[in-house]
This record gives sequence, C-alpha cells and structure tokens, in this order.
Amino acid sequence: MEGGVITIDYSLLWQAFNMFIIYLLIRRYLYKPLSNFIKGRQETIENNLNTAAQEKEEAEKLRQKYEQSLMSAKQEAREILNNATKQSEEIISEGKREAKEQGEQIIEKAKKELELEKEKVFKELKDEIAFISVRIAERIIETKIDAAAQRQLVDRYLKEVKKVS
Repeated sequence: MEGGVITIDYSLLWQAFNMFIIYLLIRRYLYKPLSNFIKGRQETIENNLNTAAQEKEEAEKLRQKYEQSLMSAKQEAREILNNATKQSEEIISEGKREAKEQGEQIIEKAKKELELEKEKVFKELKDEIAFISVRIAERIIETKIDAAAQRQLVDRYLKEVKKVS
C-alpha cells in the first residue's frame, strides 16, 4: 500500500478464478456423476429391499400354506387311522359273529344228526322188539295159552309198543 493506492494482486484474482473453474469442473465431472451414481445405487438398494420384502411375504405365505397342508395331512392321517381302527374292530366283531353263527349251526346240525340217529336206533329197536315179540308169540302159541292169558299178553304188548313209540 504505497501512497494510498490500493493495489490488487492479480495472483489472488487468478487463484480465485482457478478455484471457480476447478469448482465447476469438479461439479460437472465429479459431483454430478458421483451424485447420479449414489442416487442409482440408492434406488437399486431400495428396489432390492422392496423385492426382498415381497419375497419374504411370499415365503411367509408359502410357509403358512405348507403348515396348513401339514396340519391337513396330519388330520387326514388321524382320520385314516381312526377309520382303519373302526374297520378292524368291525371285521373282528363280524368274524366273531360269523364264528358264533357257524358254531351254533354246527351244534344244531349235530343235534339233528343225533336226533336222526336216535330215531334210527329206536326204529331198529322197535323192529327188533317186534321180531322178538313175534318169536315169543310163536313159542307161546306152540304152548297152549288160555284166552285170559292171551288177552293179558296182547294188552301188555300193546302197552309196551305205545311206550316205545
């Protein structure tokens, strides 16, 4: 500052001008691309987060659907097991009933056969008694019997025949 004149140092002006140019260059070639890159990256991250959230919701829905299917399958398995148990019990009771019926039929058949055999034996016995009675009668006739004794023999014979039949 000599003699009251203000001197401007052009180098300072030149430095200010250079700083302004550097600022413009940095802003144009560095700040804007970097800002655009950061915005793009933020959008990509947001999209990925949104996609992840949607996939998480879908996975949760699938998990719930799987759990419902699993519960349904378990319930169906229980029902099948219950039905199988009921069917086996019915088959067992049906088998017991059929065995009882068959046993009763066998017993009834045996009783009928026994009755037939009894009748057959009684018939044979009756025939045998009749044959023996005829033989006895022949022998008695050979020996003379009076009329009263003969009547007693016939009456006794008729009573015996009635008892047998």
